[in-house]
Amino acid sequence: MTYYASKNKKQINNLHVILFVTLFLCTGIVSAQGSVCADPVGGNGADPFCSTTGVVFPNCNLLNSSCVGSAEFGPNYGCLTTQPFPAWYFLQIEDAGNLRFNIVQTQNEDGTGVPLDVDYICYGPFADPIAPCVSELNAGNIIDCSFSPSFNEFMTISNAQVGEFYLVLITNYSGEAGFISFQQVSGSGATDCSILEAVLGPNQNICGTDPIQIDGTTQEAVRYEWSVFNETTMVFDVIAGETTPLLTVSVSGRYQLLVEDIDGDTETDEIVITFNELPLVTSNALRHVECASSVLDQNTAIFNLTNNNPNVPLVASANLRVVYYASKEDFDAKNAIPDSGISSFKNTSNPQTIFASVVDMNTDCESAFTARLDLLVESLPFLNNSETVMGEKEICVFRDGRVQTSTILGEDIGSIDGQVYRYDWTPDNQDLDGDGNEDALFVIDRLLDDQVYTLSITKVNSSGTGLDCTNRVDPVSGEVYQIMLRPVASPAKLDYEVTESAFSKEFTITVIPELSVGRLSDFEYRLDRDIGNGFLEYRSFQSSPVFSNVPPGDYLVTARYANCPAGEEVLSDVIMILGYPKYFTPNGDGFHDTWSLINIEDQPTAQIYIYDRYGKLLKQLRAGGPGWDGTYNGKNMPSSDYWFRVEFNEPRDPNMSRRVFTGNFSLIR
Repeated sequence: MTYYASKNKKQINNLHVILFVTLFLCTGIVSAQGSVCADPVGGNGADPFCSTTGVVFPNCNLLNSSCVGSAEFGPNYGCLTTQPFPAWYFLQIEDAGNLRFNIVQTQNEDGTGVPLDVDYICYGPFADPIAPCVSELNAGNIIDCSFSPSFNEFMTISNAQVGEFYLVLITNYSGEAGFISFQQVSGSGATDCSILEAVLGPNQNICGTDPIQIDGTTQEAVRYEWSVFNETTMVFDVIAGETTPLLTVSVSGRYQLLVEDIDGDTETDEIVITFNELPLVTSNALRHVECASSVLDQNTAIFNLTNNNPNVPLVASANLRVVYYASKEDFDAKNAIPDSGISSFKNTSNPQTIFASVVDMNTDCESAFTARLDLLVESLPFLNNSETVMGEKEICVFRDGRVQTSTILGEDIGSIDGQVYRYDWTPDNQDLDGDGNEDALFVIDRLLDDQVYTLSITKVNSSGTGLDCTNRVDPVSGEVYQIMLRPVASPAKLDYEVTESAFSKEFTITVIPELSVGRLSDFEYRLDRDIGNGFLEYRSFQSSPVFSNVPPGDYLVTARYANCPAGEEVLSDVIMILGYPKYFTPNGDGFHDTWSLINIEDQPTAQIYIYDRYGKLLKQLRAGGPGWDGTYNGKNMPSSDYWFRVEFNEPRDPNMSRRVFTGNFSLIR
């Protein structure tokens, strides 16, 4: 702050810049209070105080990031244990005597609202208000101090003498936002209001070339004189005819105001006004196309708006920064899209128009107009019928893997809408049309093992933008295009196992298929029996490979895959179960005329003996022979029960161990 020693200096206040037309001022907000005791290079030093007017000012607080949080290091702050959010003032005594001041801090400017704790310290007397800030703010120069929890403080300066200077530090202990009132309330002494200096304000960077008006209205001024600095002569030239408080400025320059009061005292202040040309944006409508982020939402995409930065300025420059707005109204309100959202902007409609301006980073001036940027979301391709590429499906094949009926995966959607698509299959598909891309339809002609097929579709040059959009997700289910094909076929071979030993009453046959493809549960089985005139169906097809309660005899098992209409059927070897008939009828009718063991012919070493009920040997048979005709020494034996004894090798035993079995049967005439 500039120090004025003369007590005859009149107050010069209310100097400010008025915008003559709409323009952009490239300045920040400056707090009304001095944040440091003295600031020789800036405007943040102690402010002057006048008893006549006092002062009410908005405090610095925790919510204001531009405020100084604590007083500077160096002074002895006496009773002030802490000095948060400092406000420095200086005053000069015009009338000697005692002075009493009231310092009040409340939530509202008019003194109402929540009371807020305020503290102060007063130093003096000094010969000037600047030099003491360096080393004289010590304990010996403390006049008054309060660190009480009150919002209503009273400060006293006793026996003040004319010309003395005093420094006052006021702190906002509460940290809350509010207003501080600093007034003289009583006492015979008074302060010199002439120390209030002329301030035209900080230098101004004006965005644009429209003229502005500087207002230098000053109380008690009777003459105004405006000058402009001459860069050639290095002196201020008086501007002819400019003798009012108002000066219209349209040219960059350094301007000076001289004011004179009725006593002939004068004071000057200067301000530098710089007019800056606004950067220009292109007049061409820009277009930004992106593929939809998801096939489930075909109207939404993520746009990296910075990709458009090179096209927004009319003339490219490294000093230009592009700013984006969601609407014209946002541009007018300067409500820009945050930098954090520019690279991942999510549209809210399709299409959507947003706007871009250009800011000159050297002057912080923004273009007066915006460039139009049209955002368009290109839809992702998808199949109209996804059943052939989703889920799991069994494919009927022959045992060599050839499919029984034609199986085709996918859909040629390009033949429907006329657009160009690429199809990416896994595993790779053929390129039968020779266009260098995999075919849309995947024809399955052979399948030996379970195989997963996946598909992604790319729409080429969507809407003529050169943008290719790819998708592999079904829009209905949200699942990826993926299908599992499982080959199913008849077994390659059938083996079997007979559970019970020979000559049991009933037997269990378990079929053991040898798989080429498919699963065991896919098959069904039929049991055929030969009762003398060829094999006929004995048990119809069933899903279980186990046949229970089977009598002795010759059998065949037929197996096939249950769900393949063209499936191959496979036959087992003849299953020969060793047993014997319970009766025979030697009456010459061609049915059951002889008695012999069932399926003993494969055991040439078997010995078979027939006895009557008294144990008399009637006949010895050989394996595979004609059997017993019911006679003994040429005579018919009567109807009765007869006994047999057989010595044989057990078929179920891998070592074919020798066994003996006896039983009985009936001869019926």
